[in-house]
Amino acid sequence: MAETLGVLLFQEQAIRGAVAAAGFTPGEADLLRRALSRARSQEAMEGLRARFVRGAEERGIAPATAAAIFTQLAGFAGYGFCKSHAASFALIAYQTLWLKRYHAPAFYCALLNQQPMGFYPAEVILGDARRHGVETLPPDINHSDWRYTLVRVDNRHWALRTGFQTIADCGEHAWARLAAAREAGSFADLEDLCRRTRLPRDTVTSLIRAGACDGFGARRELLWRLGELDFRPDELEIPPAAIPVALPVLPALEQTLWEYELMGLSPAQQLMKHYRAGLRARGVRSNGEIKQLEAGKRVRGAGFVVVRQRPATARGILFMSLEDESGLLDVVVKPEVYQELRTLIRGHVLLLVEGIVQRNGRAASLLLHRAEALEK
Repeated sequence: MAETLGVLLFQEQAIRGAVAAAGFTPGEADLLRRALSRARSQEAMEGLRARFVRGAEERGIAPATAAAIFTQLAGFAGYGFCKSHAASFALIAYQTLWLKRYHAPAFYCALLNQQPMGFYPAEVILGDARRHGVETLPPDINHSDWRYTLVRVDNRHWALRTGFQTIADCGEHAWARLAAAREAGSFADLEDLCRRTRLPRDTVTSLIRAGACDGFGARRELLWRLGELDFRPDELEIPPAAIPVALPVLPALEQTLWEYELMGLSPAQQLMKHYRAGLRARGVRSNGEIKQLEAGKRVRGAGFVVVRQRPATARGILFMSLEDESGLLDVVVKPEVYQELRTLIRGHVLLLVEGIVQRNGRAASLLLHRAEALEK
């Protein structure tokens, strides 16, 4: 095991260890590896241990040392890969990191177009793209495609344009109508869009609220104008009567919430950015700041819950990932805390949390003590 400095990393090494230490044939050692990689009863495990220790003793290894070797093999079996599998994963990881470093816009565009997949929702991927310098553009009725696309900005850099597939109530049938109508030229205004596409009113409403029609005017005014249109899909056009009205400006937070409602994300900014000034006034740190603190520091944070998981092997511990505009923060919730806060944690996506910073090298997490709904 010189290539891994004596540390068991590959399944082949477990086989060689059983052969060298306990006199197993390669076939017997592979059967041992398979047995250890599955859930076994305590009785079965003791039988395997006895067989291994007996073979090791015959080769002059002390029983205590043999038992320690078997414990290492048993612990390794739960996570080890064969060498070829590990190498292929390493190659994919290297290629992925290279693409992310040198071709970030194309990398994120391709990744978003393969959703749903993997561990994180599209909202997290888009936020990570922004934090790595990729400009993200909203859907646009005259420029977006069905999927995410790359567009050249000022002939200098590539930006990521959100596609219609992200918008609720805009399915492939609606996209087909849009694309067909757009072949005759760009849409001049809302009336032109409705007249040429004859899309259902609910679909046009979603397009407006998601920001795809921002080129035609403010969203509230467009919704009012849509209500004025005697717009009946697939029927004769009736000229509308315009009624002037002064509408209040749409608050920035409400606009972002509309986008999250319809697309599950906001191409412009992460939701938590709207809360930052108020949170700072209450002494609440950003995720980026928390991850720079020393271990043992008690701190308050807040974020949008993007991941909740309770692995069967974690003995009742819940792991959460909170996202804000600065990145992700891992939060560890012990069983007794989870039981106390279960309804809150499962029922809210915006949380204000308090806990102790934990560190493992450069990685940081928060051990949760208290939490409340951010809406409060």
